[in-house]
Amino acid sequence: MFEFANKPGNDTTISTNAAAKAFTENGTVQPGTWLGSNGTNWFYCENWENYQVPDKTTDVIIPATATNKPVVKADDVNAAKYKSTATFNNITIENGASLTMGDNTEIEMHGNWNNAGTFEMGNSTITFAGTGTQVINGNDTAKAETFYNVNLANNFNTQESNNLIAKGKLSVQPGYKVTAADGRYISAGNFENQGDGSNFIVEKDGSFVIDNAAASVSGQITVQRETKNADDNQYNFLSMPVKGVNIKTATEAKRVLYYDEKTDFFKDSDGAYVVGKAYAVKDKAKENLYGFKGAVVHGNQTYKLEKGGEGYNLLGNPYAAKFSLENFFVVNNNLDTTFYLWDSAVNKEVQQYGGAYNGNSYATYNVDNSTGTRATGGVAQSNAQAETANDKVPNGILKVGQGFIAKATTEGNATFTNEMMVREGGVAFFGNTARKQDRDRYWLSLTAPTKMNNQIAVVYYENGKKGFGQDDSEDISGASDLLFSVVEGKKVIINGRPNFKGDDVVQLGTANFMAGEYSIRIDKAEGIFAGKQDIFLKDKMTGKVANLSHGKYTFTAEEGTTTDRFEIVYSDNLLKANDIAKEDLQVYEDNLTFVAKSSGERISSVKLYDASGKLVFSGEFNSHEARIPAASLAKGLYIITVKAGEQTLTKKILKK
Repeated sequence: MFEFANKPGNDTTISTNAAAKAFTENGTVQPGTWLGSNGTNWFYCENWENYQVPDKTTDVIIPATATNKPVVKADDVNAAKYKSTATFNNITIENGASLTMGDNTEIEMHGNWNNAGTFEMGNSTITFAGTGTQVINGNDTAKAETFYNVNLANNFNTQESNNLIAKGKLSVQPGYKVTAADGRYISAGNFENQGDGSNFIVEKDGSFVIDNAAASVSGQITVQRETKNADDNQYNFLSMPVKGVNIKTATEAKRVLYYDEKTDFFKDSDGAYVVGKAYAVKDKAKENLYGFKGAVVHGNQTYKLEKGGEGYNLLGNPYAAKFSLENFFVVNNNLDTTFYLWDSAVNKEVQQYGGAYNGNSYATYNVDNSTGTRATGGVAQSNAQAETANDKVPNGILKVGQGFIAKATTEGNATFTNEMMVREGGVAFFGNTARKQDRDRYWLSLTAPTKMNNQIAVVYYENGKKGFGQDDSEDISGASDLLFSVVEGKKVIINGRPNFKGDDVVQLGTANFMAGEYSIRIDKAEGIFAGKQDIFLKDKMTGKVANLSHGKYTFTAEEGTTTDRFEIVYSDNLLKANDIAKEDLQVYEDNLTFVAKSSGERISSVKLYDASGKLVFSGEFNSHEARIPAASLAKGLYIITVKAGEQTLTKKILKK
């Protein structure tokens, strides 16, 4: 038996007949490659190239071709000498290779982690002990590694290093800064921060997830929240993402309001911390970046819902992580399926039309069909520009500190759980790309003469219903310019429907603040509507049919609300059927009277519009003939719409 002397690295006693690849052609030592020539013991030097157990300067390579796969065990030979700790600089686990950690073992890593094979973590602890940026799996977020315990004795930023997952416990040593960066996350089963809280930052679009219902958590963190407003006179719905912090004090807000469910009014508040409660916060500036410092909120939390009036409650994400509305609804079946989110960034243009103009800017999300619509606001160019202030479609994932309106259907509590925390899940409202859903659906928008714009969605899916139900979301804004679908007399902005059939008809209505030129177009289409299925808009007042899949439809309208002017159809057969039905309708002038005569169904109602779209007559009938006095009408072209049976037919008539 003998030992190599005067060589770098760590050594152990080996036999003289051991096979080894000890030297390169120029005679220099190349440590760090695992051979596994004498078992699986990490701490046995015969298993390493050049008989050297790695140290903090060693770049370790574990190849798939090794005789045995390495195992770090606390009771192996020589383990005590190394304190049961596998130490190295960088590590590469090749495809087909593996590294297995035994109970109560540790890794001390000074460089980067690259795993293309298998890592069996056991209940081990890895310490990030480098002095520079330490990267996990090339900073590829699709390859975030799952460790058990993680001990951070180095600065760590998920933007530079990768998302961080500690299934067991995440510990942060004093003097080190840790950042869950925008679009990235840190996840831990238990948590201890030995810093002062300012050293652990969850950025405005980051996420810090506690995924253990019985977690042990100690120390403080700082959670950022950004607000952007149309001007410095707006409110945002905000909740506190850390424990025990007064939101009015923390934001230095001009004013803080709470929502009174019984009266449907906002009232002044001192901003006291209540878990799960959100406030309307009047920001101190047009753009703000708040840093809320406090203890971590985790585990089950409850908030008492109010149901003395309509049942609307202003709730908020209580965690330092993104938040799933769909997971929230699963736990809280005493809530309606529709959630509303206030968008303060689209109000500036609304204000210029004065107090008569109602443009409440609520974005909407329906958890039953996983579809959202943006808030009423400025003209949006396309749904692909969802990061702009005027085209933000909620996707069911909320940012930290985000408040939302939920409607209680019965008395009781709203319950928050760790399962509602989201690592990624796409990105959060506001300001990011929405996650994809398997739905046949499309979004339409109405642009008004004021340049205001609102959006609706029509969604076909397995659980959809024809009538009004959980798959539908009513408009609560009462906006003065509004496009909506009509379902059982209700104004609906998210319309869930059964699986798509080509003979379906969707009734649309509009609210128009002023007379002028309006337009309807498709913002986005998915599923069948993104390809082979066109979307046709029928204007029953003018008789025109527009293929919205090929472009927008522009029309004139008078001030007021119509609920039966437009229809969405999909089948040429429906269009042809209407043409056939029109043959049963005669319209003519007879002695200063317009006459509508039906040879088919009885006429139930008649409306008459002038060439500008202004309604000049409306009446109900129950006969095959309807007569409309026309003596007082000016000469010119008029449009008459006649409802007979299930058909609404349109024809033009000229008064001479």
